[in-house]
Parts: sequence; C-alpha cells; structure tokens
Amino acid sequence: LLYKGYAPQNIRGDNGSAIGMMQIRKLALADVNQSLGSNYNLKDIENPNINVKVGSHYLELCYKKAVKEGASDITFLAYRKYNAGIGRAKEGNNISKNYAKKVTDFRKLL
Repeated sequence: LLYKGYAPQNIRGDNGSAIGMMQIRKLALADVNQSLGSNYNLKDIENPNINVKVGSHYLELCYKKAVKEGASDITFLAYRKYNAGIGRAKEGNNISKNYAKKVTDFRKLL
C-alpha cells in the first residue's frame, strides 16, 4: 500500500513530527499511552496497524473532551483538538478551525 509514493510507515507531516496515516505526534501518543496504560513509542506508530489504533483512540479522547467541555458542535471541536492538541483547541478560540472545516467538508464528499 502506497500513499503519494510512500509506504504508510514512512508518511511524515509537520516537518517529520507527525507520523503515519493518522499523523500521530509525540504529545498525542503520550495521551493515548496514559489512557490505555500502554507504552507505545514513536517507532511503534510507524506500524500502520498501531498507528490507526492510536489515532482512533486519540480521536475518541478528543470527542470525550469536547463533550465534557459542552461544545456546541462536538465533532467540529473534536477535529480541532485532534489537530492542535486536546488542551489547546477550545470552543472560544480559533485554533485549527481551518483544518476542522477541511475535514468536515471532506466527510461530506464521502
């Protein structure tokens, strides 16, 4: 399986700090490890199966946090949190709004 000429384990974003298909960063990995009681490292998330597992769980954590914060649009805020970090994106700021809009628009196409 190749994506733009790259095998899934070699996909990098944000100058190399986001890894794999789910674009997992070190801080997101730490949040997932704490939540699951796991001990995944950056090398582990090069494995596409682990990458999707970690990314899916991180998105779930983002949804839960958006619900807890009482967001008016839970999904939109969850996408923002996934991109910017669970604690950084909040309903009252503009962090990652463009990213969340792109993801929302893409979902509509699917």
